[in-house]
This record gives sequence, C-alpha cells and structure tokens, in this order.
Amino acid sequence: MNIIFRLDASKNNGIGHLIRCKSLASSLINRGAKAHFIMRYFDMEFRKFLKIRKCKVTILPKKKIFSKLDHENLWPKRLQKIDAIDTKKIISNKEIDLLVIDHYGLNSIWEKALKKKAKKIMVISDYLNRRHLCDFFLNQNIVKQQNLNFNQNLPKKCKILLGPKYSLIDKSYANYRKNIKIKNKLISKVFISFGGSETPKLLEKVIESFDCKMLRNLRLIIVSNIKLKKFSKIKKTFYKKQKTLTKLINKSDFCIGAGGISTWERMCLGKPSLVFSISKNQVQICKNLNNKNLIYFLKSYKNIKPTFIRKKIISILKNIKLFNEKKLNNIITVDGLGVSRVTEILYPSFTKDLKLRKTMFSDMINYYNWVNEKDAIKSSFNNKQVHIKRHIKWFKKQIMSKKTLMFVLEAKRLPVGQIRFNLSNKNAYIDYSLDKIVRGRNWGEKIVDLGLKKINFSKFNAINAEVKKNNYKSISVFNKLGFTQKFFKNKYFYSLYKKNYIVENDKI
Repeated sequence: MNIIFRLDASKNNGIGHLIRCKSLASSLINRGAKAHFIMRYFDMEFRKFLKIRKCKVTILPKKKIFSKLDHENLWPKRLQKIDAIDTKKIISNKEIDLLVIDHYGLNSIWEKALKKKAKKIMVISDYLNRRHLCDFFLNQNIVKQQNLNFNQNLPKKCKILLGPKYSLIDKSYANYRKNIKIKNKLISKVFISFGGSETPKLLEKVIESFDCKMLRNLRLIIVSNIKLKKFSKIKKTFYKKQKTLTKLINKSDFCIGAGGISTWERMCLGKPSLVFSISKNQVQICKNLNNKNLIYFLKSYKNIKPTFIRKKIISILKNIKLFNEKKLNNIITVDGLGVSRVTEILYPSFTKDLKLRKTMFSDMINYYNWVNEKDAIKSSFNNKQVHIKRHIKWFKKQIMSKKTLMFVLEAKRLPVGQIRFNLSNKNAYIDYSLDKIVRGRNWGEKIVDLGLKKINFSKFNAINAEVKKNNYKSISVFNKLGFTQKFFKNKYFYSLYKKNYIVENDKI
C-alpha cells in the first residue's frame, strides 16, 4: 500500500498537522504500507518529529506567490492548481493507493486535479464548511448538532469519521492508559507546554500567575526551549521539547497548554487542562470542549494578564468536585485508540488476526462506549443509555465475580468487541457486542466461536442466549453455530447443548 501525505508544518501554521499524520503513517507502515510526505512549508527545527521508519520526505520548491498566504484560510483557485501540478510532478508515474490531505488551504479544486492519481483520497480537517472530493473525511472534534449538515460538502459515498474516538494521537498514550486509575486526587503537579506554537510572553505570563502564596506549593513541570530565570520562589523544572510528552503529562495532575492536538493527548491521560487558543480555528473547537465540561477555556492569549490566569487557577483548585468530573469526562471521551481505529478502516485486519483475551480493568471505558453505541442500544433489551457512574459500579462487580467470564476481541491489538458468559448453576448465558468499525465483516460468528473455545464446556449443560426478534445479525450467528431456537414472549431463546457442540467440533 503506497500512501502520499500532503501537509505543511511551520511556526505559522503549527505542527499539529505533522504530528497527527506522523502517528497515522507510523501505524500504517507497521501493517506493511509505504509512506511519502510532501510539504511546501517545513521548518527544519521540526525534523526530529519526522523521523519515521520507511518514510520518504519531499519539500516542494518555495515560491513567492505562496509566501504571503494565511495558512488557516482557503488558498485561491489558481494557487491550488499550481500546488497540484507541483505535487503531480513528485508523484509522477507511481501507483498511489491512498492520498491523505491535512491542509487548511486545499479543497475539492486541488483534490479534483489529483483524483486520477490515487485510488482513494482521505481528507483530515478541523473545518466543516469546505467542499471536498474524497472517499474518507476525518474530523476529530466535538461538533455541534447544527453543524452536522456539513456532509452536503462531501460525496454521497464518502465515509465520515467524526469525533474524538478518531483523534490521531501517538499510540504511547493508549499504552499509558492501561494503568490509569479513576479516583479523586488533589492537585500538586502542573504540566505546562504550548507545543510548536509557543510564545515567550505567554509562557512568562503563565509562570508569573503562580507567584503567590496560594500557588507556590505547586510543582510546575515545564516543557520549553525558553528558560526563565525569574520567579525563584516558584517550584519548577524545565524540560527541552521532545518527541512525546506522555511521561511528563502522566506525572502531572493538571495541565496548561494550547488548543490543537495536545488537547486530545492530555484528555487521553485524564488530565483536565486550562487551554488557550493560539489560532483562529481553535476557538470554536475549545468552546465546544468547554461546554461539554472537558476543559477550562481562556480564549485568546494575546491580551490576557497574569492576575486573570491566577484567579482562574485558584477557582479551579477550590472546586475539586468539578475538576474530578472533568477528569472522568476526559477519560471517557479520548481513549487513545483513534489511530488504530483509522488504520483498521483504511487497512482492514483479516479473520486470522483476531484474538480473544481476558478483560482487564483498563477495558472499562471500551465496554462503556460499546454498550452506549446507538446500534447496540437498539439491539439491547435495556434500550437506554447507561450512565458512567452506574457502569463503573457494574463493571467492577462483574470483573471481580466468579460467576462471570469476560473476554475482549482484538484485531491486531485493537479492542473491537466483547463477549461475556454469566454463569448460573450449570448453564452459561452469552452477551456479546462488536465495535461499529468492524460490523459487516461477519465477525459475530467468530467472537462467539472463540468464546466457546475459551470456556470449559464440560462444566456446563448448555450455553444460552436471548435475542430481540429484530436483531437479525445475532439470529444468524446463533443459527449458524448450531444453537437450537425457540420463540417466546416476543424474543428468541437460543441454547447450545454439550453433545451438539462436541459433534460440531468433531466435524472441524
């Protein structure tokens, strides 16, 4: 699979485009793909972020006609066509399986010019108001309901990947989540970083805001190439900018930083943040996150005073209940598996890649998201969304119970479903569900079959299941696996008896 990435990364347009595309490229390369980055604007100080195994980089020639462009706004038609011609020259006669565009200046004009060069086109964007000619459209932000009519700007057959579950952050964040603990904790360490959009004045204002008796006990963990010798009374440690901030964020209790991709990184680790918008496109995104009780938003940083920041931090410390609510909401919203999900969609796993493992405490959020998925609610006898606090209580009880066997289905380490056996006397009752992204692949039969092989059938008389009459997919699964069927009180009852299962296995 040959993949082309077209983006820019500089101080003017930020480093977010590069970071998220790098995460996606690395994941696709691990599955056997080849990646090629094409950029026109690239600041050399970002080179360390582009060190990707088996990845080629080409810098387009700098032309004066592009130099005065605002990188947050759409480029004029003429310049898009020139950029498309320059890109075509680089691609030449190569067969391109996927062209990924992560660029605010380009739209359907540019994509139309490259359409014949690529089998599929994917657009990654934070804007919903632009026309695109693509097969996949990814927007990782929380979008207001009134903005959901944006799909009129996309082709009818375009697959839309919308929301934080598709946030393209480094896989290291998902790994750190395995040990995450959902508990109330007082704030003692504060992480501060403004990424590639850092400004010395803003950093100084933020540090100065901690120069008071109420806040001096807090330890500041600062990532910056700018070292400030002022404010000697403040406990602070400086770290140089690095490839990943996972460890440092994880050490902290509270974060201060810019909007953009770093917001999703902090949320993934359950660290509520005080956020400043560094660019225009971040304002509405941050407003939506603030309204959803996910971040503390202070809008633009330009005219803000240290005293105002100080008051905000003090008010956060005083309302620890709200802080812990945000922490839980963060953990629920971003699980760090966005890159793996997008990779699975673009480069699907085979049935042979599927494995069943025991459920862990870190799967709590996966179960929460699966049970509250719209189609899952329709198929459920409950028919209601489950509240997070109720779910946590239920999950802890289930995973500790000797009367419950719980397993997670993984496709190349990505959790894509669950199967649970509730034990009663010498009978077991099945409950299973699959992630939305893998439905339609006939994996329902696979997860039940793998589950049956995991449990010790000799201990049970029968394995049972209850299915709603309109749940045709599950009906098909149990029929194919040799379960006996009965219809009673508007639902189906299925049973697989020991003798029948042994016969089936003898045939294999």
